[in-house]
Amino acid sequence: MTRRLVIIEPNLRTVGGHCFDYVRVIAREAAAAGFAVRGVFHAEAAPEIAALGIPFTRVFRRASPVPQSRTGLGGLAVAVLGEKTTQRLRRAVLGAPAGEDDATAARAAPFVDELAQAIASLDWKTGDRAYLPTLFWAEAVLAARQSHEITSRGARVSMCLRFDPPESAEGRDALRRAAMEAVAIDWCADTGELAAAYAAILGRTVRTIRIPVDLARLSEDAVQRPLPPPVRVAFIGESRREKGFHLLPDIVATVRRDADAEVRFTIQLMPGEAGADPSVTKAMARLRAGADGVDLVHGALDQDAFHGVLAASHVLLLPYAANAYARRSSGLLVEGLAAGLAIVTPAAESWITRTIACNGAETGAFTYEDGEAGLPGAVLRAVRAVAGGLVVTPRAPDCATMDAAPWTDRV
Repeated sequence: MTRRLVIIEPNLRTVGGHCFDYVRVIAREAAAAGFAVRGVFHAEAAPEIAALGIPFTRVFRRASPVPQSRTGLGGLAVAVLGEKTTQRLRRAVLGAPAGEDDATAARAAPFVDELAQAIASLDWKTGDRAYLPTLFWAEAVLAARQSHEITSRGARVSMCLRFDPPESAEGRDALRRAAMEAVAIDWCADTGELAAAYAAILGRTVRTIRIPVDLARLSEDAVQRPLPPPVRVAFIGESRREKGFHLLPDIVATVRRDADAEVRFTIQLMPGEAGADPSVTKAMARLRAGADGVDLVHGALDQDAFHGVLAASHVLLLPYAANAYARRSSGLLVEGLAAGLAIVTPAAESWITRTIACNGAETGAFTYEDGEAGLPGAVLRAVRAVAGGLVVTPRAPDCATMDAAPWTDRV
């Protein structure tokens, strides 16, 4: 009997971005491992998602976009556990007070009902596996409470925690209770640092799985180097302050003024989040107003466009806040290393700098010590090195994550 892998990804709407690419790689590898793969995605999933080559259903509708702070509640209508969190939602995530009906608490968070609908829509059998590849901790609490509907039929559940664990004692207690009540869950993370942090909270093994990037396609991007001038510098990804987006207009102006070589920037504009930081909004307006030597890319990139930008670029900007990426992964770093780009990133210790060092990629990394003020200088150093003939050796990261797949039986 053929086993199924059901990829439950509420965030998947379009063929652009890491969400689609991760699912595509996972689906391809699971099929090669003998699984029949299907998906459960966002209710507004574009028809083009059929390019995945798997059957899928549209279920999830998020109450709000994900928050600017990736330590919050994800798509569960509030950004952080605090004063803005409704009491009903707090009860749904953290546990209903004595005497309160569980169904009432569940209705407070749309994710709960939508996940129940997704689970009920499938006839689970022994050997099947459900995989939730991108979860905030609060979503994991809610999903764990419903996992018995899958595991009671002989199927298994894998959940990948990709964002920071809760800081509050009540959030950690909610996670711990969820792990105690749902003993058949295979808990995963995509960095060793996150796995260790969650294992300490859950009291369970949290295994590290690899970041599902398309290394074969990235190697094709890399063979096109060295590239002719001008030196091309790229910023790809969501327009968020923690990613340093607010710094881009000044970087462009400084580098184009002081560089000895011709430089062009490719910058992706992808707001997509409610409550954007004012500095991000201002930076976006400045870029849209026009700047010499800048090519703007609006919205999500499909895979051909994304790899086209990587293949045509010399330098990849990752001016990410080191504290935000102390434990979290960056798929772009893995892709940039594999495609042979020079990397610009803060020198402060983070998962990014540890991964660069672990893979011996320091010669292609240009770091800066003195906060935001040091960033333009680091970009200038990278530009001058490339203009002077630097060719970065492509590296497929082999120690950023363990070589494990989410469908292997290691619960």
